[in-house]
Amino acid sequence: MAYKFNNYIPPIVEIISPENQTVIQASNFTLTVGVSSYFWTIDSVYYQADWQDGIHQLFGIQTNYVNSLNASIVATFQQIPFGNHTLSVYANTHDNSHSNATVKFSTERFIEKPQPSSSFSVIAVVSIISVVSGISAGLMLYGRHRKRNFLNK
Repeated sequence: MAYKFNNYIPPIVEIISPENQTVIQASNFTLTVGVSSYFWTIDSVYYQADWQDGIHQLFGIQTNYVNSLNASIVATFQQIPFGNHTLSVYANTHDNSHSNATVKFSTERFIEKPQPSSSFSVIAVVSIISVVSGISAGLMLYGRHRKRNFLNK
């Protein structure tokens, strides 16, 4: 019985980060993708992003074939427009098999809560010291007044 080998075994593409439906509070992010193949060499990995025209290469065949069945790819994207986005990653193997993965995310401006200014905290400390000093002086005068009244009786 002859064994018939299936030549078309698609690669596995996994977008590790960002996670699907993530909200990124910045205009840049790091894409991390894992690509693996059971049998054939990974020839290329491309991405298509809705904020850019065309398809762009992330990874090309490694001429030394070291770990050519697995690829861990990291790419940094900057100045992404704020809003909802879709990014797809496509992987091709040496036997012309291919697969893809897609992630949807949004970018928005991160607005920090206003911090009290240092002049506010200085004013607060000076005010507290003034109040404590005034109360101390008042208590001292009251104590003297009571002592003087007690001695005059």
